[in-house]
Amino acid sequence: MNILFLAPRFHTNQYEIVKILIKENNKVYFHSKTKGKIENHKLIKPIIFEESRLTYFYKKIFNNPNDNNIIYLPKLIKYYFYLKKFNIDICIIRVHGFLYTYLVSFILRLLNIKIIYYEQTSSNLEFIAGIKLFRKFDFYLRLYLFNAKWFTPLKESNNIKLPKNCYYLPFVASVYKNKTKFQYPLKIITVGKFQKRKNHIFLLKSLLKYFKKNQIYLTIIGEVSNPKHYKNYINVKKFIKENKIEKYINIYKNLDHMKIFNIYTQNNFFVLPSSNEPASISLIEAIGCGLPVICSDSCGTKTYIKEKYNGFIFKTNNSTSLINKLDLFIFDLKLLKKMSSQSYIYANNYLSSNNYLKYFNEIIK
Repeated sequence: MNILFLAPRFHTNQYEIVKILIKENNKVYFHSKTKGKIENHKLIKPIIFEESRLTYFYKKIFNNPNDNNIIYLPKLIKYYFYLKKFNIDICIIRVHGFLYTYLVSFILRLLNIKIIYYEQTSSNLEFIAGIKLFRKFDFYLRLYLFNAKWFTPLKESNNIKLPKNCYYLPFVASVYKNKTKFQYPLKIITVGKFQKRKNHIFLLKSLLKYFKKNQIYLTIIGEVSNPKHYKNYINVKKFIKENKIEKYINIYKNLDHMKIFNIYTQNNFFVLPSSNEPASISLIEAIGCGLPVICSDSCGTKTYIKEKYNGFIFKTNNSTSLINKLDLFIFDLKLLKKMSSQSYIYANNYLSSNNYLKYFNEIIK
């Protein structure tokens, strides 16, 4: 089967998915609007197709204000003939930009290519509920006009019944056994771009009492790919120096994605302090490496946490709430070790390639 992905960029959450589909003897293509600083292209190299004049002039006028190039459009006629020669069977589109989504979907239907829309939103479809009439109309119109299907990787509850042609498709992760010793000082890891909403300094403030008691070390891994990232990175370094906690912290910026897994397995647990995080793949990767995890209640992938089984959820931007969850791990090594084993079991059951293919095959049949 020939499968095409269309997305703003080749996110790390796509790597394991592409690997599985290729292993199943599918031919996989990936077209993106832009490229990130530390994307992993070992399996597939995304193509950024030639932009239309409309996109070019819009970017000149507005100085391309969006990181993911939301106003991008390919040269539509050329794109039509480009797609035609590859005999694509299925196209999975990450919904991103109203005009782009509709125009590209129209081309795909002309070529009789099956369309599956993908959004990182809750399976309870709250984003189209209530007074958001236009979003609701847009959601169902796309499915009807293009005879399409839709899926999300975020499942709030097994009791939620999705509308016709709408599905849940879980994330997938490489699974590794965590062999780290559970002794003081404990090793904690956090992964995320150096953006303000990633809350690096909020996390450091919450951890200060543990550093002072020599109970923990912290590893921070993040991306620095634009001036805003660099500014936040410098602010983090400044906070660490001012509080004299340098010896407790390792910072890696723009680390090769494949090297991160080895670092995961050298740590005892993972913390994601971010606010309004759509769907953190680093949390999924950490569970895959047998780490118990902590994240905020505004993180999309909190749906992969079974409270008190493989992790905890704290109130967004609430330091007291985060510290209460940290205490459960840091002052109870027996519980931490038990939850590490349970994270590994969870990953084998719910983040495996077999589990992914079970759901994927249901969608494409």
